[in-house]
Amino acid sequence: MNDYRTTERAWRSVNECNQKTSKSIVEQD
Repeated sequence: MNDYRTTERAWRSVNECNQKTSKSIVEQD
Protein backbone atom coordinates (compact mmCIF):
# COMPACT_ATOMS: atom_id res chain seq x y z
CA MET A 1 0.00 0.00 0.00
CA ASN A 2 1.61 3.21 -1.15
CA ASP A 3 -0.94 5.07 0.97
CA TYR A 4 0.93 4.20 4.15
CA ARG A 5 3.97 6.35 3.43
CA THR A 6 1.80 9.36 2.64
CA THR A 7 -0.19 8.85 5.82
CA GLU A 8 2.98 8.58 7.88
CA ARG A 9 4.27 11.83 6.45
CA ALA A 10 0.93 13.52 7.06
CA TRP A 11 0.85 12.36 10.67
CA ARG A 12 4.39 13.63 11.20
CA SER A 13 3.32 17.05 9.94
CA VAL A 14 0.25 17.01 12.16
CA ASN A 15 2.33 16.06 15.19
CA GLU A 16 4.76 18.90 14.52
CA CYS A 17 1.85 21.33 14.21
CA ASN A 18 0.36 20.06 17.46
CA GLN A 19 3.68 20.50 19.26
CA LYS A 20 3.99 24.08 17.99
CA THR A 21 0.41 24.82 19.00
CA SER A 22 0.90 23.32 22.45
CA LYS A 23 4.09 25.33 22.93
CA SER A 24 2.29 28.53 21.86
CA ILE A 25 -0.56 27.86 24.28
CA VAL A 26 1.88 27.21 27.13
CA GLU A 27 3.80 30.40 26.35
CA GLN A 28 0.57 32.41 26.26
CA ASP A 29 -0.46 31.01 29.63
